[in-house]
Amino acid sequence: MICSLIVRLGALALLGAQLSGCATLTGDGTQSLQIDTMDEQGHVIEGMRCKLTNASSDYFADTPVYDIQVHRSASDLHIKCQLGDRVAEGTAVSRGGLRGTAAMLLPGGSAYVVIDHLTGYRYTYPAWIRLQVGEKLRFDASNETAGKPVPGFRPDGTPPQYASTAKKPQAIVRSD
Repeated sequence: MICSLIVRLGALALLGAQLSGCATLTGDGTQSLQIDTMDEQGHVIEGMRCKLTNASSDYFADTPVYDIQVHRSASDLHIKCQLGDRVAEGTAVSRGGLRGTAAMLLPGGSAYVVIDHLTGYRYTYPAWIRLQVGEKLRFDASNETAGKPVPGFRPDGTPPQYASTAKKPQAIVRSD
C-alpha cells in the first residue's frame, strides 16, 4: 500500500515537472528573441543598432534581429535601437508564469523555485518584439500570440499608431 502510494506520488511529481515547464529540470538559461524596428508609418527599418540590457548582461545587434540569445532574468529587458537621430525604445516585461507555483507542489519544489529565481530560468520575455521610432513601448509576454509580434503599448496603455494600420510592413532599406 505504501509502495503504491510512493510510486503514484513519484509519477505525479514527474508529470507535474514536465507540465510545469520548470526550467531547472527541462529548460534553458537563455531565450531567443526576434526584434523589428518600424518607422512612424509602420514600415520596417533595417540596420538600426540595438542595445538590450537586463540584470544579466548587455547585448548588441542590428535590426532585423531574428535570433538573439539573451539570458533569462527576473529583471525587465530594456531595448534601445538607434540609426542616426531616429530612436526606438521598449521594455520587455519579465514574467515568471505559473510554472514556479506548480513546482512548489513537487517534492523539493520550493528549492526549484528558489533556484529558478536566482538563475532566471523561470522567467521569460516576449519572443517577438516590434519597436517603433519615436515611441517608448512596453511588451508583455502575457499578450503573446504564436507567429505574431507581441503588441506594444505606451505608458498610458494605448497602442502606437502602426499597430492598427500595418499588417505586413514594407522594408525601408538603410542608405549610408
